[in-house]
Amino acid sequence: MDLLEIREKLDVVDREIVRLFEERMRLCGQVAEFKIETGKPVFDAEREKQKLAAARAMAHGEFNEQAVTELFSQLMTISRRYQHRLLAEHGKTVPPEFEQVDEIPKKNVRVVFQGVEGAYSHIATLQYFGDDVDATTW
Repeated sequence: MDLLEIREKLDVVDREIVRLFEERMRLCGQVAEFKIETGKPVFDAEREKQKLAAARAMAHGEFNEQAVTELFSQLMTISRRYQHRLLAEHGKTVPPEFEQVDEIPKKNVRVVFQGVEGAYSHIATLQYFGDDVDATTW
């Protein structure tokens, strides 16, 4: 098979991915409608944890397992954003769960950073919290 044939097959797969993505978003809209009616929160940490584990279990090989986990994590983030938008359109806004603090504690804390050791987020973590911080990648 030459490169052109491979790319044509990729185009077919990509069209199917977009079709399935749009179907998924339509279903997420239905989930949002249910949450509007019942007052359920958009974010369900346990459901997302279960969903990520199930998606990972469907993949074959270490690389694909990690990639599928990242893909579904991103899909769920997009789905939550869409659900929040639909809730807002119905006047259902969620109060932010943020609290202003004067200073972030630097001792005896566990810090999770995005990326890998040596990346900018890791370096920033060490610079802010110190070299003895309990830091792990996400």
